[in-house]
Amino acid sequence: MNSMQINCLLALGETGCITKTAQKLFVTQPTVSKNLKNLEDELGFKLIQVIGHTTNFTSQGEEFYHLMSNLNNQFQSGLNDIYNEKESQPIKICHSLLPFEKAYLPTFVNLYEKNKSRKIQLSNFYPSSPYQDNIELFFQNKADFILIQEDFFQGDNRIGFRPLLEAGYSVIISKNNPLSKKRYINFDDIKHEKIWIWDSKNSVKSVQKIETMLQKANPEINISKVNSVAGCEMYAATNKGISVVPSFSYDNKNTNVVYNFLDCNISIVYGASFLKNTTNKSYFSDIIQYLKIAVDAERQKW
Repeated sequence: MNSMQINCLLALGETGCITKTAQKLFVTQPTVSKNLKNLEDELGFKLIQVIGHTTNFTSQGEEFYHLMSNLNNQFQSGLNDIYNEKESQPIKICHSLLPFEKAYLPTFVNLYEKNKSRKIQLSNFYPSSPYQDNIELFFQNKADFILIQEDFFQGDNRIGFRPLLEAGYSVIISKNNPLSKKRYINFDDIKHEKIWIWDSKNSVKSVQKIETMLQKANPEINISKVNSVAGCEMYAATNKGISVVPSFSYDNKNTNVVYNFLDCNISIVYGASFLKNTTNKSYFSDIIQYLKIAVDAERQKW
């Protein structure tokens, strides 16, 4: 017994005619007749009888039709309940508590919820957590989108990405360091400094490139990894060295340090990561659109 056989049976109950059943299902009349005959053979009793140009159910066929009709109604009702429940669930967006995110995400939420019926649920995630733990946020239904730089998920072919902001890397410097007066910092400027560099648990490619360039400038350079931007700020603020972080990590409210640009040809892209099948969701395009609007608006002020 397959779905086509059941569809032929249910449609016949509605139309009372093989020809109209075929039209309703967009198939040929022989296809309908064949499927009904195969269903009869499988069940072991006659479902229909044809008298002249009239097709009627047998008594057993009538009973079986009502049974399948009721089951189909229950199935459709249950399926609708599942879809309705799914549609009522909030869209889950994870972020890493960057100051820039704290600034633009409220704007995004207000825009989206003002224009759309679904709610947004914001929650934080930790780039310093093991890679698999962050991937599992998608599969455990804890995240529909994760806001992070493009190379964070290492080119994982299960993950899609939409860009929101292109940036580079910045250097965090204590105000007491003479380099704080220099707007653009090159590798020669910092090759004798203690370097603290932000990186995730699984090192991202752009950070690896910066390490290589720093070591090229000074093979003996002292580099340590830090798994949080806040940690990088702390080391710089206490004049324990110079920190290197993605430029979109800039905190315009931290008056203890200076953020200056790292003069290098390494660009990074900040945006929304998601499971690739998320692009099929009805809300996908709107989420990306409103994220872009909020990011662009905040970037002008930042």
